[in-house]
Amino acid sequence: MKSIIIDFTVALRKSSHSVKLALFAMFIISISQYAYMTIFNLYLSAGGLNTALIGGILFMSGIGASIFAFPTGILGDRFGRKKFLVLSSILIPFIIFIQAITLNSKILAIFSLLYGIVTLVIRISIDPFLAENSSSEERVHL
Repeated sequence: MKSIIIDFTVALRKSSHSVKLALFAMFIISISQYAYMTIFNLYLSAGGLNTALIGGILFMSGIGASIFAFPTGILGDRFGRKKFLVLSSILIPFIIFIQAITLNSKILAIFSLLYGIVTLVIRISIDPFLAENSSSEERVHL
């Protein structure tokens, strides 16, 4: 186990600046996303929404991700993954802010759909971005 950590640390030091930033961003995004989803569920419940409606709102996030999975990959290839990653990172706080200031179920559903799409863009774009910005030796550790 110790050698795995040492190998990863050495590989990370050799990685490009873009790869280091992307890995750090994914770490922060993942932690904040899981914390947000937990707090968001509690917020909706405390706001008086019933569990069926909360489930429907959260379901919209999955629908957004499912519908746009294939087009996202194509658009990322065509226009560049870095642009998509930056745009998604900018849109996530805006979407979360809108969801935090309303309990209107239609607005929550629409922005949950958008949240699913935007987080999917990050998940789909990050792996090819890391592959494009790393050497074959570094990819083993990424």
